[in-house]
Amino acid sequence: MAGLSLSRAAVATLSVLSLGAALPTRQEAALANASALVVFGDSYTDNGNAYALTNDTWPADPAYFQGRFSNGPVWSEQLAQQKSLTLHDYAYASATTSNRISKGTTGSNADIRVPSLDEQVERYLARLPAPASQSILVLWGGTNDPLFNSTIAPQASAQVMRGLVHRLKSVSPAGMLIIGIPDLSLLPYGYFIDAEEQDRLHAFSVEYNIELSRIAKQAGAKYVDVSSLLQSFEYYGKGWQGVGLDAFGFYGSCLEGAYMEAPKRKCEDPEKRVYWDEYHVTRRVHELFAEKIAEVL
Repeated sequence: MAGLSLSRAAVATLSVLSLGAALPTRQEAALANASALVVFGDSYTDNGNAYALTNDTWPADPAYFQGRFSNGPVWSEQLAQQKSLTLHDYAYASATTSNRISKGTTGSNADIRVPSLDEQVERYLARLPAPASQSILVLWGGTNDPLFNSTIAPQASAQVMRGLVHRLKSVSPAGMLIIGIPDLSLLPYGYFIDAEEQDRLHAFSVEYNIELSRIAKQAGAKYVDVSSLLQSFEYYGKGWQGVGLDAFGFYGSCLEGAYMEAPKRKCEDPEKRVYWDEYHVTRRVHELFAEKIAEVL
């Protein structure tokens, strides 16, 4: 049996190697110990800020859940609850990356200016609501840039995001996530625009997401590809049963007519739909977003 024994040095070496393999990285440890989720963005992330800004008048349809642009809590609320994190939500519906390059407005007449992501970040930095070292910071914006400015280049929006990432990295957060935008040409909104506009929105979405992925890699941040997630449901409903979803409705959304683009009606089972209205996803898909984002934390 002596031949099978290990020297003390060998045992010590193996112990160190085993311990090293089990130890989490510094970033993983910081994320695991985070206590706050701080989010910046637009209507996909807004948990009622724009609704309050419009004196509880927009969205106007009571089918929207408590001022969210969906039929239930958005992904950030669901993720914060799932991870037992305190949520600090700076997002506003209709927000762009910067009002300097694309002015975002909301309200029934689209005449109420909203804080863009760069303004949201400055508000956060002016008064940190929680220790940055215990906070996960998430940037999700750019969707509205080409909708409010038809000539904007994706590189211009990406340059704003690059600056915001740099600003936020300076406070040494526990972690940072950058979320890509959906392919805007595939939203139900695409039914109401011509082929040229669809091509423009598609090109912007693809090029902008490529830029965001690069920014995340360079900054050591995590990148979440929402566009691929949505397309993995197989557009127009093929194979969605795996996540409990059915095919699209007539206009691709559960709630039709919210923007007076069609006669008003609501589907019978929103839980089986991807899109709530022509721009926004349902509570169920926000849940899937939260699950996807949680995987990278």
